[in-house]
Amino acid sequence: MKKLFLSLVFIVVGVGVAILGNGVLKNAKQSTDWPAVEGKVISSEVERNQKRSNGKSSTTYHAEVLYDYVVEGTTYSGNKVVFGQGGSSNPASARSIVNRYPRAKIVSVFYNPDTPDVSVLEPGATWQSYIMLGLGILFAGIGLLLPFGRMR
Repeated sequence: MKKLFLSLVFIVVGVGVAILGNGVLKNAKQSTDWPAVEGKVISSEVERNQKRSNGKSSTTYHAEVLYDYVVEGTTYSGNKVVFGQGGSSNPASARSIVNRYPRAKIVSVFYNPDTPDVSVLEPGATWQSYIMLGLGILFAGIGLLLPFGRMR
């Protein structure tokens, strides 16, 4: 019974993450066909997040780039540089993004014409765009295989 419950948890979480990941990947792929408007970087900085677990500390770094753009007279704000963008334990990647998009820089913002509040600075799918979908499939797969494995 315990094995079936754990299996169900893995499947439900995996399917949920895969659905979210599929949305990220879909936007990433479609963004190459989106229109672009001029925008302006409002802020650009490296965010540092520290977590402590079991007496151990870990630090991740994430580029937080906030930009404004106008579509048909309405001002929107965005913060996606690429779809699937995440953090890393190495601050160099985040610094590189912040250096590419300094405060007050004029940028091209690609926006979804159906929902203009969805935008990105670098359109297209990257390896990062596939991470959530892949993790969701992995979790669901583990959940499906769990009842057939040994568990004490």
